[in-house]
Amino acid sequence: MMSQTASMHEREEWTAAQPRLRPRIHPLIRECLSNKKFVFDLVDRYGSPLNLVFPQNLEPNIAGFESVYKKHRLRGRIYYVTKPCKSIALLRHAKTHDVGVDVSSVNSLKTALENGWSADRVVANGPKNTDYLSLCIKNGILINADSFDELQQIVGLHAQYPDHPVNLGVRLCGFHSAHASFTAHDATFGIHIKHLDRIIEFLLVHKNILAFKGFSFHIATNLEEMRLVAVGNVLAATLKSIKAGLHPRAVNIGGGYPIMYADDCAEWNEYTTALKKSVLGEIPPQTWNATGLGYRNENGVLAGGPMFLDHAPFRAKSEMLDYLLSSPLPDFGGQRFADILRDSLLELHIEPGKAMFDQCGITLGKVAFTKESALGETLVGLDMNRSNIQSVDQKQLTEPVVLYRDETRNTAHTDGVYYMGNLCLAYDMIQYNKTYPAKLPKRDDVVVFSNTAAYLMDFVESESLMQPVARKIAVTKKMNQWSAAEDQNYQETTP
Repeated sequence: MMSQTASMHEREEWTAAQPRLRPRIHPLIRECLSNKKFVFDLVDRYGSPLNLVFPQNLEPNIAGFESVYKKHRLRGRIYYVTKPCKSIALLRHAKTHDVGVDVSSVNSLKTALENGWSADRVVANGPKNTDYLSLCIKNGILINADSFDELQQIVGLHAQYPDHPVNLGVRLCGFHSAHASFTAHDATFGIHIKHLDRIIEFLLVHKNILAFKGFSFHIATNLEEMRLVAVGNVLAATLKSIKAGLHPRAVNIGGGYPIMYADDCAEWNEYTTALKKSVLGEIPPQTWNATGLGYRNENGVLAGGPMFLDHAPFRAKSEMLDYLLSSPLPDFGGQRFADILRDSLLELHIEPGKAMFDQCGITLGKVAFTKESALGETLVGLDMNRSNIQSVDQKQLTEPVVLYRDETRNTAHTDGVYYMGNLCLAYDMIQYNKTYPAKLPKRDDVVVFSNTAAYLMDFVESESLMQPVARKIAVTKKMNQWSAAEDQNYQETTP
């Protein structure tokens, strides 16, 4: 369990009307933020918004997954996934470790190759057009196919590059089990497992062209039971393909390993309870325009569900992988997943996206102004906008850290604030939940949003209304000295 209990003194300071949700912050980042002159100089030089990435913090994330492989005596490959963040510095630093790289577009593949990743370390995922597939086949990249259309296109394109077979994986979906029931969710990834016989037949017909490496899946859920069903289905498919005469070497179980955003599990539970109370009117509203972040009040009864991340999952990062590998699989007579892999001489491949970027980045916004809203709420306007820390389907609720230019300023503020952006739009809110800084932020103070590297700092960034996107700065500490380089100028060093 990744929890940290707050002191009794801290808890006595909390009130139900002022719920706190403090972020987990890596010691290296906390130390960096304590060097306020260093941070202020970066913001003043490079502008706002500003993304800081910390390549050194990749190392404990990689090491955590490696330790699970070692514990279960497994072989295979851990992939650094490029999708969550476009940082070149993090991509280059990951290359110094014994990991592969997962790309999901033709440009991300080009970027990986241009930055020194060898083709045998690359796996290509995502929707693929002809340009993407052609570049993969030309370079001998392992392709994870998502459809029969894609398989047919790969066979057709191989004629242009006949010197070597195509390294191929096939992604599956539509999993089921007699031992578990859950609500089925539609998916864009993969070919339905009901077509397994057709897939195997296709691979056998084209075995001189397609070098089949194994089946894979990706499930965008933290529901462990569903993931274990997928594991069992893909293992069964793999063994069936071996009996049919194919030679897969690995099972790829994708990503979906959650991370801790909240610093304290108990505080997270208290916060969500307070949020629900605010929706029911038991305490003052804690969300902008009383949106409830997915919850609503229906005649005094709480309805709806959370439209935000689980900030304190029961198992996070490599703990989730360890749990999956240690779990018995009913369809295999209760054997553990890890034991089946070893006994079958299969490798395990994983693609930890969010988990690889945990504590690898923060986003800084300079305060432009403060004002009062139409309903009397305190607004803090930042030189950034919602696209600078937003994903497609997730909201982060942890309170930002405020770096005050003048620490002696006596402006205690207990009513809470909402952070708004620099777009001329009524809905450009940086966060939709109220937070409670110790002092009211003023012009030129810096507001720091934590743990934004994965899917937040640049995933949907936009130059809407000609506002700038954030520059990235790679920050490192060596020999007690802080250094900073623009992201594209970072030079990796072997750890």
